[in-house]
This record gives sequence, structure tokens and C-alpha cells, in this order.
Amino acid sequence: MGHVTETIVIQGQTVSKLRGKVVCLAVSGDTAAIGFIVLESTGILTNPYSVGSIHSLVVRDSDVGDTFGFTAVDCTTALVTGQSIFPIDHGNITVRS
Repeated sequence: MGHVTETIVIQGQTVSKLRGKVVCLAVSGDTAAIGFIVLESTGILTNPYSVGSIHSLVVRDSDVGDTFGFTAVDCTTALVTGQSIFPIDHGNITVRS
């Protein structure tokens, strides 16, 4: 299905990385949840995202600012219970069903 990648950069230095294999996708309205199995995690992401654990990336497509969030459940559950609370600094999220 694909991969999820997150890189945290502070003052020009990469301090943490997360990489996961996508295993499911759920969409409802302007919100999507992408479930993944963690393949690699470094730095501050090592503890909450241990290799082999299941997590979901929740994204919301909004006219007033797109948001995202992570949760430690599968994508179907994340679509209902997950929070998309962090603003997107650069770029645009488009959710289509």
C-alpha cells in the first residue's frame, strides 16, 4: 500500500525519524486515517513508536487549516477516536472518498 514517514528537524538538525508500512486506510468526510506498522523509529520517537507496533496517522482537510495527529490504534478505530490537532506548517492535505 505504501509507507508513512515523519522527520523531526530542530534548528536544521534531524533529531528523530519514523517510518512505517501502511496497512489500512479509512475515510469519512474531510478526515482520513492511515494505519501503519512501525518499521523504524529513532530519537524521541523511539519510545512511543516501537518497531512492530501499530499506529495511525489521522489527517483533516479543512478550509481554515489542515491538521494531523497520531494515535496508537488501527485506522478504523482512529477515524472515530483519533484527534487531528497539529497544524500543517507547509503544504496541503486533500481528503477524497
